[in-house]
Parts: sequence; structure tokens; C-alpha cells
Amino acid sequence: EAGCIPLLVSNTPEVCMCWETFNNVTGRTNNPYDPRRTPGGSSGGEAALLGAGASVIGLASDIGGSGRLPALYCGVYGHKPTPGYIGIDGHIPVSEDESWGNFFSIAPMCRYAEDLPLYLHSISDPTKRENLRLKQPVDLKTVKIFYIEEDPSILADRVHPEIKTSMRKAVAHFANKFNVIAQEIKIKELEEVYQVAGVVMLRMKSCNSVYQKTEDNPAEWNSVLWTYIKYIFGFTEHTHPPLIYGPIKKYADSISEKEFSEMLELKRTLMQKFDEMLGDDGVFLYPTFNDLANFHQQFYYKLLNTSYFTLFNLIELPACSCPTGLAKDGRPVGFQVAANKHQDRLVFAVAKELESAFGGWVPPPSIPPQEKEAAPNPKQALDKVTIQG
Repeated sequence: EAGCIPLLVSNTPEVCMCWETFNNVTGRTNNPYDPRRTPGGSSGGEAALLGAGASVIGLASDIGGSGRLPALYCGVYGHKPTPGYIGIDGHIPVSEDESWGNFFSIAPMCRYAEDLPLYLHSISDPTKRENLRLKQPVDLKTVKIFYIEEDPSILADRVHPEIKTSMRKAVAHFANKFNVIAQEIKIKELEEVYQVAGVVMLRMKSCNSVYQKTEDNPAEWNSVLWTYIKYIFGFTEHTHPPLIYGPIKKYADSISEKEFSEMLELKRTLMQKFDEMLGDDGVFLYPTFNDLANFHQQFYYKLLNTSYFTLFNLIELPACSCPTGLAKDGRPVGFQVAANKHQDRLVFAVAKELESAFGGWVPPPSIPPQEKEAAPNPKQALDKVTIQG
């Protein structure tokens, strides 16, 4: 009804349970900027198509950065909206837990920032979307900007210097053009987001997984140990990433009620702090991830950095990964812009200004990096011919 023409269903990891994109049916998706690298996951197929210029908008999902990490890796926009505005019926995996919709969102992806408000308006619930005021203009001179350059947790790795540089350029741009002075802040509770986000979300009722005995009952599982034994000896068609859900789900369920209550209290504290800080006129700049697109299979070494994007699932705020150009080695660079609940329009306004200032999506190279490296230097080739002559 809104005029879009669906092209295809893009590739995802098995049961959407991986931050890279591969499965045993359709294989592995490559990054359009460097095929040696991953597009991220779980919505990696969608991001790769957008980054390659093969589509204009895409539909992703996001319960742990699945719509924002691929957007960073492929140089496009990936927005996790305020929960509750887009219907989630029909998505797999799904959980019957009443809090599922607080953490999980359908996530619009776009090549161009100006498409974000129109896209969200088109797919959001008609009875609710007026609360987002997406058509109401935003005066960027009145927007407050807060930022943090690195996750304060001792578990997290350092942020790539070009991500930091892009954030600092954005801060300087808003100061120079709008006289908006960004405030660098510290929030101690962020140190525990990695552990808390994982446990709180994993404590929900089981979602669809490779362990369920029947299609209709995700809660009734086969043995985790036996499933792993079959995998080790090659008696299963499943890939490894969705198997990891089993032991970490068991671990989360084993957390004592006292410890779990403390985690929920930290979640409430974080939500309150962000609510008071952002109000209805503030945005928060934060890295989407600590690094740029990694080589295939390398993400497993970076799992302790997932708190950069799971933070906004945990505290239920809208957040968009915004591209700000390419790094020196050709990989897309960007960071997240977040706002308070129902203030997605502030995120979009800042995203559009960043696009205007720094370029947004940049088409990938026509010659992949590994082919460039393998190609002979024309001058050297000519010299060889001359010498031989």
C-alpha cells in the first residue's frame, strides 16, 4: 500500500542466532566492501544488499543488535525503533514471554537517512504512530547531545580510532553549525551491561531454537548435551552458533532469584538515568561496536563487546547505526544515535544532518580489496617488458 516492491527474502544465520551470516542451506554472505569480511548478523543479507546498492530499503530484526551491527559493517542505516510500534507477528524466532516485545523490534534499514521517518511511518501501527510525531520538524539548535566514546567495562576492547574520530567530528560539527555543545558523560552502570543484558533477555521463556522437540512448543527441549554430541560427531545438520543458545540459556536460568533481582534493579536504574538525561530533547552518541567489519569467523573473539548494541535492547530505547563514510582501508565507519522512548524523530533528524555533513552511505569499490592487492602494478609490468626488450 505504501508503494514498495518486495524483491526477496535475504540471507540470515540459522534461526537468526549469530552476529555473522551463514547457514547450511544458502551458505555465507560476504561484505560488499570486502568479500573476505562478514556483513555481520543476523540481518547480514539485508545489510549486504543495501550496502551493495542492490536495494533501497530493507527490513531487519533486532533483539541484540541484529539490525545495527550489519548496518555498521555495510555502511547503511539500521534503526531499532521504540518498542511496540511495529507488529512482530510471523517473525521467527519468537517467544511467548510477555517481555519479548520490549527487547525485540522489527528494524528498518535504509541507504539514505531521509527514508527513515517515511519507512517507519509506513510500517508502524496506524493506531499508535502519531505518538512518534515523525512529521513534526526538529530544530537541531535545541537538541541536547550527550556521548560516550568507549564502554567503561573492563571486559570490552578498545574502540577503533576511526570510530572515535568520526564521533569527535560529529560533536565538532554540531558545535560549529548549531552552537550545540555536546557533553561527554560517565555512567558507571554501563560496566555491567554485558552480563545483565545477556541474562535478563535469556531469562525469558524459550524462543524457537534447534533444541525444541516440536515446531509448536519452543519450551520442550531435547537434551543440550546430546545435541552437542551429535554436532561434534557430524550427526546433525545444524551450524554451531544456534547451539550456543542451549548452554547459555541454561546458565541464565540457573542464576539465583536474588542475583536476578539485582540485575533487574540495575536495568531500572539505567532506564531512569537515561530518561532523566535525554528527556524529550536529547540524543546520545555511542559506538555501534568497538570495531569495523571483521574477517569471517573473527566475531567470536569479540563477543565481550556486544554490550555496545545490547544496551539499547535492555533499556528499550530507539537507536540507529549511522554511517559516516569509509575508513582508510575502505571499511564503513559509523556510530549509534539514540534518544528517549517515542523520540525516534530526534534520531532521524541527527542522522540526516550527519549524512549531509559526512556523506552517509558510500558505494563499495568496483574492485574488491583482495583483487586490488593481487593485481600487478602497470608501471612495474611495463618496466619488466622494457628490461626484457
